[in-house]
Amino acid sequence: MCYNFRKTKRKAVIGWKLVAVKKSTGEYYSAAMGFKYKNGKIPVCKKQKRIRNGFRNTILKDCFEDDMVGRTSVFLTKGAVENTFWSKCLGTKKGYEIKTVKVKLTKDLIMADYGSYTVYAGRNIKFLKK
Repeated sequence: MCYNFRKTKRKAVIGWKLVAVKKSTGEYYSAAMGFKYKNGKIPVCKKQKRIRNGFRNTILKDCFEDDMVGRTSVFLTKGAVENTFWSKCLGTKKGYEIKTVKVKLTKDLIMADYGSYTVYAGRNIKFLKK
């Protein structure tokens, strides 16, 4: 969970994100929240539909921060994503696989901490590498 939110002067950031990939279509989904990612605006998630059971099933109720509404976050290195989340990748919903992908975030960027890592969160996403 992100904490210690703060402003940044950056207009864009390239980073790494854990996603669930639907095997039949190659589409990207949020492993924790279940919504489908598309290049562009991040949706406001009103209902959680986990694809990966390692994430809490009460994120919206217990630990979601107002600063993250309509945003998604990225780590600056692929290793940071894998060190943080790969242990949680067991029990993925049938028909999906977990991957780490490179993305670019823009619009209303903020910084936060996630464990010992700095993450960036933004309102628009563009997938750069599959």
